[in-house]
Amino acid sequence: MTIVTVRKPSDYILSDWSGGKTQQLYLYPETGDYGKRQFSYRLSTATVAIRQTTFTSLEGYHRLIMTLDKPITLSDIDDNRETTVVPFQPYAFEGNRRIISRGTCQDMNLIFDDHYQGQLQAIWPETKDNPKRADVEMIYALTDLTIYWNNHKKLSLAENHLVVMEMDSSIADAQIHPSQHQENHRPLAVWAGLWKK
Repeated sequence: MTIVTVRKPSDYILSDWSGGKTQQLYLYPETGDYGKRQFSYRLSTATVAIRQTTFTSLEGYHRLIMTLDKPITLSDIDDNRETTVVPFQPYAFEGNRRIISRGTCQDMNLIFDDHYQGQLQAIWPETKDNPKRADVEMIYALTDLTIYWNNHKKLSLAENHLVVMEMDSSIADAQIHPSQHQENHRPLAVWAGLWKK
């Protein structure tokens, strides 16, 4: 059985964090509580509105971040290591790391506990390397798009909307097309995949 859930911007939960605003796109379980750290995984977007800020500590979780517009520099205080993260390239780190972020951007965040492995990937026009099948797959539309499955199912997804697919469905079996002409220099969507350990 396939479970497909579509979320629209009015469903998202908006809140403040030390560096700007964050939108919770999806939390599992849905009865969980991000503030109390009672959840298995969470997908969100955030604005980093100030030039230097420290990321929220998330002990016991793994994190993937992807900037959607501008490069940022992340400094790991514990390792004295600095990394420049360019748009649409994911960066992984442990939730308990003390990370200072320099630069402003909009980003995508995938946070998950030890029961999962996760991946973030930008989906570009005419992409030939769709991600492999995952137990849970989420597609966040960066433009209006249409998803076609091999069995001729079709789903239209508006910009800033999210689809969550569980079990039988998979982007590996699908094609994603923009609803209108899309320049090749910008991705159509961001894909998040989670595998149960």
